[in-house]
Amino acid sequence: AFEGKLLPFGFEECIHGLKVDGEAEEYWPEFVKKNGQCFKEEPIVIVEKFLVNAMTKMFADNKEREAQYKEIIDKVKPDLIVTDNYVNMPTITNCGIPWVWLFSAAVHFALNDDNRIPPPWADCKFL
Repeated sequence: AFEGKLLPFGFEECIHGLKVDGEAEEYWPEFVKKNGQCFKEEPIVIVEKFLVNAMTKMFADNKEREAQYKEIIDKVKPDLIVTDNYVNMPTITNCGIPWVWLFSAAVHFALNDDNRIPPPWADCKFL
């Protein structure tokens, strides 16, 4: 979906993904369809029904991609890495290359230590 989007801005692209045929592309839309109704519930229910399963899957996906990331970093040898993922990769944080965590999907999740904003998933709409 993002292939080619950053090339006009001078970024080198290395496309990566899970090795399971088609599953990666279909998993998250189906997961949200199946579990999206829980966002109408109280925050604790969201954590119990959605976040636990979602984060478990994200960590498993990252574990599977770890070797891919190492291979890409070793090949490209970037000056800076910009990552946009809910769960950052140990390969990125430990590679010795400066990195930026973009976190475009839920900005206030990354700002969790700011007492001026509600905690993530607290059902407080402010952005």
